[in-house]
Amino acid sequence: MYPDLKKELSRIMGKEVEIVEDRDNLWFELDDNSMIKDIAAFIASYPGRCITISPTYDENKSMELVYHFDFYEGPIFCVQVRVPEKNIESITSILRSAHWPERELTETWEMTFENLESIRWERFLITQGVEKGVVYASLSETMNTNASDILWERIKAYRAEVGGENNE
Repeated sequence: MYPDLKKELSRIMGKEVEIVEDRDNLWFELDDNSMIKDIAAFIASYPGRCITISPTYDENKSMELVYHFDFYEGPIFCVQVRVPEKNIESITSILRSAHWPERELTETWEMTFENLESIRWERFLITQGVEKGVVYASLSETMNTNASDILWERIKAYRAEVGGENNE
């Protein structure tokens, strides 16, 4: 059974909250990004998982993340949170499913996830020698069937611009 999100989030936040339904997704705007671990703990206890994390910028050019959670049934639950200075606490210790989305954002958007465990290799997505943060892509671009081509074209263009290694 799908959880009563309004009730549970109101309990976690200590006040009445609003959940917005939009196109079969449920949305919650988190004002205090330090509470993301509390929300992750609730998701994990249900049980649920982190499907992905989408980066965006708001109208003031402030970084925002949208965490997309799933309870294995019902609509996707999206939590939007502002991230000052591209720095937020990692939720991987609570939801292992957040590990690769956090890694990807660390590399492609230069995000810092506090307490994200280290791994043996420096990069997993972008070839060594390509500047961190060079591949900015919207969710619609990455979900496009041509996503791989789009991202590699950006990398090749960057390499050509800085005189990097052979692109073939």
